[in-house]
Amino acid sequence: MAAAAAATNEEVILLDFWPSMFGMRVRLALAEKQINYEYREEDLRNKSDLLLQMNPVHKKIPVLIHNGKSVCESLVIVEYIDEVWNDNNAPLLPSHPYDRAQARFWADFIDKKVYEPGRKINFSKSEEEREQAKKDFIEALKTLEAQLGDKSYFGAGDKFGFVDVALIPFYSWFHSYETFGNFKVEPECPKLIEWVNRCLERESVAKAVPDGKKVYDFACILRKKFVILYLSNNGFLYDVVDKNTAANFTNSVLKLCVFVHMTNEWSLTTVERSCVRLVTTTFKLPDSDETNIREKW
Repeated sequence: MAAAAAATNEEVILLDFWPSMFGMRVRLALAEKQINYEYREEDLRNKSDLLLQMNPVHKKIPVLIHNGKSVCESLVIVEYIDEVWNDNNAPLLPSHPYDRAQARFWADFIDKKVYEPGRKINFSKSEEEREQAKKDFIEALKTLEAQLGDKSYFGAGDKFGFVDVALIPFYSWFHSYETFGNFKVEPECPKLIEWVNRCLERESVAKAVPDGKKVYDFACILRKKFVILYLSNNGFLYDVVDKNTAANFTNSVLKLCVFVHMTNEWSLTTVERSCVRLVTTTFKLPDSDETNIREKW
């Protein structure tokens, strides 16, 4: 995959995974700088030798490979891109040291205060945790909205810049957060959504940030896998098989997968309750065991 044309003979490779908001940052920065690059999609369940070689510490995407040398961590990569390809009229970081420090502060704020609540909204184990995550998420967005003020963009001189690149990829996940969390961002942060719409008018953003509904479909698949993993990690399946060694373990897992596949809008408590009933029926366990299994949670 190539970004908009640029006069360069340099080798630029991006190891990435399409729904990653961190990878989107790098794609966006490359598009803003009009850098040609080769895009390589990673299978995170079966990471390539190249990824493991180029990011041996964290073994994560995104990784930018420039003339055989790797740069890791999305914000570090965006800064690297801005410094290396600095001969056009699209600087991402401001020139003044104080303004640069402020941009780095707010990008770090996004990573610490926006990402984690969003993850909990999608994958929290309890309604209480999800409700707290929603409050934290909206509070962080309101803080960013206040920082934006009446400006068109977060960048110095009211220009699209480093903080805009750091934040706008998260918008691709807003539909998932809103659907799973049963809330809307726009009534809480209308000016921030106006900023989103301005960003989406940029060609670089439109190319780098995927449609929210496509990301939502991916999130649904991820949540289904999370439920099975959660039940397994909590010893649920093991305990049941241990109670009745003659039970058909494979059949039980298949039934659980079918159940979870049909359950997009779920609360984990509901899933647990339903799975308890499902497994007691599958393994023909006494009614009293349903209470015992539930107590293990």
